[in-house]
Order: sequence, then structure tokens, then C-alpha cells
Amino acid sequence: MKRRLLTMTLMAFLLGVAGCENADTAKTTESVTDVASEEATTEAVAEDVSEQEEASTQETAKEEKDSNADEELVKVTFTGKNDDVYNDLGNMIVYVYYTRPVVEIAGNEAASTAINQELEDDEAAFDMNCETLAAEAKQMLADEMTEDVSPYANEVRFSEKRIDDKVVCFERYNYTHNGGAHGNTFYFGWNFDVETGKRLTISDIAEDEEAFMANVKDYVLALCESDAYNSRLFPEYQDYIDYVLQDDLWYFDQEGITFIANIYEIAAYAEGTIRFTVPYNELEGLKPEYAYDGGFQKSYALGETAQIDLNGDGTADEITFDAEETSDYMYVAKLTINGADYSNVLEDNNFYFAYPYEKFVVMDIDESDEYLEIAIQDYGMSDDPATAFLRYDGSQVLYLGEVYDRVSDLYITSNGDGILHARERMHIFETVNRKVKYNIVDGKLTQCMDELYPIAYVDASREKGLLQDLYVFTDMSTSSDVVKLDKETEVIVLATDNAEWVQVQYVEDGKIYYVHVVNHYLIDMNGLEVDSREVFTPIIQAG
Repeated sequence: MKRRLLTMTLMAFLLGVAGCENADTAKTTESVTDVASEEATTEAVAEDVSEQEEASTQETAKEEKDSNADEELVKVTFTGKNDDVYNDLGNMIVYVYYTRPVVEIAGNEAASTAINQELEDDEAAFDMNCETLAAEAKQMLADEMTEDVSPYANEVRFSEKRIDDKVVCFERYNYTHNGGAHGNTFYFGWNFDVETGKRLTISDIAEDEEAFMANVKDYVLALCESDAYNSRLFPEYQDYIDYVLQDDLWYFDQEGITFIANIYEIAAYAEGTIRFTVPYNELEGLKPEYAYDGGFQKSYALGETAQIDLNGDGTADEITFDAEETSDYMYVAKLTINGADYSNVLEDNNFYFAYPYEKFVVMDIDESDEYLEIAIQDYGMSDDPATAFLRYDGSQVLYLGEVYDRVSDLYITSNGDGILHARERMHIFETVNRKVKYNIVDGKLTQCMDELYPIAYVDASREKGLLQDLYVFTDMSTSSDVVKLDKETEVIVLATDNAEWVQVQYVEDGKIYYVHVVNHYLIDMNGLEVDSREVFTPIIQAG
């Protein structure tokens, strides 16, 4: 077991080790639903029968969970729509965008249905709000040109925070603008129980809600007094902190429970959204069924000094990372460990460092080795995020490599097997994200070479209409049989190797086929090279 010295009590993980082949290993649960009791002559008998049947259902669920350990328990895909509104002059007067997750829990249709129904209800409410906004915008902006006035807007996006065999957690982002100097952005937490599909409240996750929240409040108030927060808050923030520490404003992630302080709550608009994370090891009274089993992960603010054992020698290392702005409005990395300057490591390894993220993260990718990894994110050209990984071996800092994803969206497989999950842009067919896995091999961050990676649709729909007949292969080989799929039908895009193959499912018969990509966006159409935009709709390709 690794020994870690932290400024706070550190949780220990005693978990097994596995290879890339077992990265998707997860536990499976059966639905635990309300069981209708058989007819009984008295209410007491009916109640007793119901309790017995529920206990039986829970036992069945446990057996299913144990027997299906090799299945991926929770699958999350996204569906989105963009329904902008225009005036009679052809100018956009309302920007409308909505994307929501679709959750599938293996062996638990009832829980999946319950979660998806809540999300569908949210979309329905969003649609109603958009109708009201459109009516107002048509009245106010009917004769306006969009270059002279900002269009109204309503946008919702969900992002995954913690997905495992216990909970499914999202952060909901909502941007609205209906005139005025600027729009407003608000965030909310959506947390679900995997077994029941129930949306979770504080009372659901705490042994004693009052004691739990008292402990949380003490920790958050201590954070507020730290240098990373204090200068950003209203002087009277303590009078309003209870407005932050409440249901719908929290979510679980890899570090702990995070509470969201939206704009104006405890700070000025210019400070934006402020988040407070209470680590799992500080959560007194969290119910065991919601405890986190994944690898260690902790964020630190830029300029903050962390005391943590990076190389497993039993001694805490002192690490500070900051970003110094230059005269040309760029930034230079400043990294020191135990007083030694390692600021050149990112530059020497050609890591583009221009618009740094407000935090850096220390995480344990692989519990079988003695090291913790340092993750540093940057927003590069076109606001494309990239996260570099470093390792300190006691005498030098080693550059492990980089992942093209936000550090806040990365997560480590919960069984501690050394697998880092990320989303990265596809280089072929369409400019959307695919889910990828990495591990550390010979001191380098290395992509696990799965045959196919599922596509993570956040900004596009998996369902594609066919503009012309599509020629596909029955296997991932150009020597396999060719099948023609009729135009004006639909396929569902499932996965890709990001090299030359895209896996699709034909909606007409449910069969799986493969599209051969011969060059970037060009696909093989029975010997002809055709741009994928001429075959599929909708499709997204960066300019």
C-alpha cells in the first residue's frame, strides 16, 4: 500500500490491479422496484408480503450484480438539438441549444427509465421556456439586425461528473440571455442512485442530514478563508453561504462532494461560478453505499502550495504550480517542488501553454506503483483543452505525455487498475468526441489500443439520416461483403477506431455494419471516395 502524507487525513485504497483488457470491468445491479403485493384480506398481510418480495428482489439484484461483473454497468450517450429562431429578415433572434444524457444501466431497465424520464421532463420544460422566449424576442427584435444587437439565448448542457456502480452524477449548465447588458449562467447538480434511479437529495446520502451538513459547512467556511477564495467573495459571504449548501446545488465527482455557488450568491458577477469541494475523507456521515472507490484525486488552486508525498518515500513533498503572465498576454509555467525549479518541463516537451486552467490536480492513476501524477491543463488555440501529466521521482520531474481533454472531465477506473479515461476529438469522419483510455507504460502515457472506441456525442446526435445510398462492409475489412443501405433511412453511429473505420447500426434491421474512411472525411462508397457530409445528416466537421 502506498503511504501518503497530506495536509488533511488521507483515505487509503486497497484495490486490485488489472490491465487494459479489464478497464471496463464494473458491477451490475438489477432493479430494486416497488413490488406489488398479492391480494390479502388485511392491510397488514399485504404489507408483509410486499416487504418479503422486496427483500427477494434485492437478493436477486445482488446475485445479478455479482454474476455480471464483466459488463459495463452504466453507459451514457448524449442527444442534442439546435433550434435557433429567426426573424423575417433572416437574422437569428434566439439561440437555442439543448443536449441531455441518455442513461442505460445494464440489467436495470426500471432505474434507467426513471433517470431518463427526469431528463426528458427537463427537456420538455426547456422547450416551453424557449417558446416563451421566442415570442418575446419576435416582439422585441422583429426588425433588428443581429450584428447590431445580441440575440436572445437559451442553452443547456449536461456534463458527466461521477459515473460508477453507485451513482450517476451530472452538472447541468444553463445560459440564458433575454436582453440587457449580458446573459447569465447557472449550474446545478443532478445525482441519481444506480439501483433505484431515484434523484438523490442530501437526506438520501447522509446518515444524519443535520450533522452531515454542519460538517460540510465548517469545511466550506474554512475554504472561504483561504487565499484561493477569500479575495473573491463578498465581505458578508457568511450570511449567504446557506443558499449555496442545499439540494440541487451539489454533485459527486472523483474528489468528493462539490457545492456550486452561482453568480451573485456570495460573489460579484465578474467572479463567475465558484465551487467548493469537500473531499470524501472529510465527509463525516456519508452513507457507505455512496462512498467512492476510485483512485485518489485532489485539486489545488494556481499558486497554492500542496504538501503531499509524490513519490511514495513516506515524506511529504512541497509543490507549487502557478502561471505568470507575460508582456504579450501569454503565460509562462512556474513549477517548483521542494524548492527546486522545474518550470521548463512543459516548454521542453512542446506543451502549448497559453491560457491556463485555474487549478492543477494531483491524482493516482495506477495504485500498483508508488507515484502520484501531476495534471496541468491549458486552454490552447480555439479554446481546445489539453492536460499534461508529470511525475516526480524524488530527483527530477518526468513528462509522461498529454491528453486532449479537460482535467475536470478525466477520471480513473474505479478498481484502481491504472486506466485513465478521457474524451478526445475524432480525426476522421466527423469532428466529435470519442471515449478513449490511457495507462502508463515505461514512464509514458500510452493509449490503450482497443479495436473500437465508443463515440461520446455531446454536441451531436448519434442518429444520422442518409442523403444517398450508403455502401458499408459487414466487417472491419475491405475484403468483407459490401451491403447497400437505402437513402432516406437512418443509421446510428456507435464507435470508431479513429483511423479508418466507423461502426454503425442500420435502424431498419438493427444490424451492425462498418463505414470505411479512406482519407480524413472521405468514405469508401463502392470504390468511389465521397465526402461524409454528402452522405450523412446531421454531421459536424470543424472548419
